[in-house]
Amino acid sequence: QKLPQRQWAIERYSYFNRFYTLTFSEKEKAGNRSFWQEKNQNDSQWSVWTQENNEQKKNEDVEDNQANEDTKKSDKDESEAAPKNNADNKEKETKPARKLLDLKDYGPHTELWGFDPSPDGKYLVFIISDQGKENNRARVMDVDSGVIMPDTLQGWRHEYVEWLPDSSGFYYSASPKKGEVPDGEEYAWASVFFHPLGNPPGPDKKIFYHPTEKKHMHWVTLSKNKKYV
Repeated sequence: QKLPQRQWAIERYSYFNRFYTLTFSEKEKAGNRSFWQEKNQNDSQWSVWTQENNEQKKNEDVEDNQANEDTKKSDKDESEAAPKNNADNKEKETKPARKLLDLKDYGPHTELWGFDPSPDGKYLVFIISDQGKENNRARVMDVDSGVIMPDTLQGWRHEYVEWLPDSSGFYYSASPKKGEVPDGEEYAWASVFFHPLGNPPGPDKKIFYHPTEKKHMHWVTLSKNKKYV
């Protein structure tokens, strides 16, 4: 914070960052949606986008169409139904992407630390921080409405989100807030917590931590069969 070069470095980094015409991350699929982040030439901050996947809708349409065709008694009826069904599929395929999160709404120096959609694609945990600071904080969004939910998490410096398979909650890593530990140690003592979606009464349960080694980092990964952490 006290280095005289700090502001110069921020300005130079922001300047060169603008030379990307369009930068975007690999799409992450969750439920019937895809999620990604992108930034164009005129933006110095990221935005998060979503779009409904076509393949699942196509499969649902094929199953519905087949059931309808089985009830038809003539080839003429089937041939007339096919163009309409294809038109419906085409209309759903062209459904536009939707911007979920624009970091400019949180201030000119806000950075995107990361985001994690729930497995069913209905919720999004996103983590933001201020440039040059490690004050990353997590928020939960309802994807359908775009509304930030009132869920609150323990501590600060949130990271390493891992959802349960049924999207009912998630694990995360956090450090204690200033005043909860000796001065200066709020950047240490990272612990793993579990947050049930919906902000039920009581603090999030602490799942794992080290009682004596304050510099250890802790986070959670689910096993492939989703039965163990």
